[in-house]
Amino acid sequence: MSLQENPQFGNNILNIQRHLDAAGVAYLNSINGTTPESLIATMRKLSPLTRHLAYPDTVVSVGIGQGEEIEALHELFGRNGTKLIGIDLSTTAINSAIHRTQKNDIPMSPVMASATDIPLRDNSISGIVLSSILHEVYSYFPNGMVSWKKTITEAARVLSKDGILFLRDPESPDAKDVKVEFLSDFSQDFYNYFRREFRTFRSLDRESMINIHY
Repeated sequence: MSLQENPQFGNNILNIQRHLDAAGVAYLNSINGTTPESLIATMRKLSPLTRHLAYPDTVVSVGIGQGEEIEALHELFGRNGTKLIGIDLSTTAINSAIHRTQKNDIPMSPVMASATDIPLRDNSISGIVLSSILHEVYSYFPNGMVSWKKTITEAARVLSKDGILFLRDPESPDAKDVKVEFLSDFSQDFYNYFRREFRTFRSLDRESMINIHY
């Protein structure tokens, strides 16, 4: 089912999808890796999950990019029969992840959906990964803070009683003299586009944290 055919998605979601797809595979490869070394680094970042999830039934990655995170989760859990689900709003990301997983013989169930409306049953997932996705939800979606909270709430909803939420996201530094270095003209252009078109995350105050219900 496409986003256009799914009644839960409005025009805002379709606009966000178009912006994400416009970035293309080159952007996905710039934020995810394509080398064995990059895969190992991603596995290392996700490895804390193994201390809490010995033999999970199902692990979900929200915001799969071009599939590196799914491949890392497969290396950590998939060989024990864990079902892997990859969720993304971008058609480009879904297709790229499918290509990568099929090429590497990795079973994955792709789901095109918004992080704010995860189409999975309550209490059905052993582990869910929100890695570098919350800042994008805040930046891209209308009512960014509401959508940010909704994403957390949705992740908590689908988790089983003893399920684990792995949340990893960059924090905006307080320092004003931070230097950002771009390794290509493409990344510079996309960064400028992002700052021009969408809101930027500044900080999350204590009151906002307290008011998140999940």
